[in-house]
Amino acid sequence: MAHICKVIGIGILNCFRDKKWRQNKLRYFLSYIHYSLKYLIYLKILRVPLHFESVNGYNLTFFHYSIFHSLFEDMFLNDEYYIPLPKKPHIIDLGSEVGISTTYFTLTYPRATILAFEPDPASYLLLCKNSKSNCMHHVRTFNLAVSNKEGIVPFYIDPLVDGALTMSLSLLRQKKKILVKVKKISQFITKKVNLLKIDIEGAELAVLQDLSKSHKIQHIDSLIIEYHHHIDNNSDNLSLLLNILEKEKFGYQIRAKYPLPFKKMYYQDFLIFAYKKA
Repeated sequence: MAHICKVIGIGILNCFRDKKWRQNKLRYFLSYIHYSLKYLIYLKILRVPLHFESVNGYNLTFFHYSIFHSLFEDMFLNDEYYIPLPKKPHIIDLGSEVGISTTYFTLTYPRATILAFEPDPASYLLLCKNSKSNCMHHVRTFNLAVSNKEGIVPFYIDPLVDGALTMSLSLLRQKKKILVKVKKISQFITKKVNLLKIDIEGAELAVLQDLSKSHKIQHIDSLIIEYHHHIDNNSDNLSLLLNILEKEKFGYQIRAKYPLPFKKMYYQDFLIFAYKKA
């Protein structure tokens, strides 16, 4: 509740003092207020689950309204995945879940072509449903995990929460094991990729290693990577990922949030925006 009030308060201030923000974000800010009221009334007070919502004319089905509400704030209000792209960008979305990110990319870049990857079978069904019901003919979906290897591998999901955001190839992330097909993303890069978005709960380093080894990273203009630090508390390998970016002539910016005071071996996720240098 406190966080929602803070976001709304900041949005009201922006409406008055930032003309550009008001022009670009007012519609989504009003939607956020609407979604927040529904979240508080239906979920927190009435305890009635909601599994559907409309975003700018796109009707989405999902498992949990709380997850939808949080992702809408991150993507549509905060533009965590936004960068300037050409008029007809080619985007690869690793970790598409039920399709909220593909909807964001569709609304932000209307003429984009998108490859959307999601390994969880239940989430993948909703990804396909949301893509088809909203006539996203520019989106191709793949029920695959991605890494630096191929085959059938264990994938760990939350036994109690369908579509949990912490599903992973890492057994340290969740408890219930299922088997999924994994492939190298380098196989799917056959032309220039304007944006590669990676949110795959700990497998991001393996994907960068594959892209570098196959030299397919040379076909990528920019990446937005959600890096999951300290899934294994004893593993510190951020330098390996950044070294790949530096070796392949990418610059990067990092956006990290961390609760103070500092704590040792604390789990943290943050965003890395990497861009090919001229």
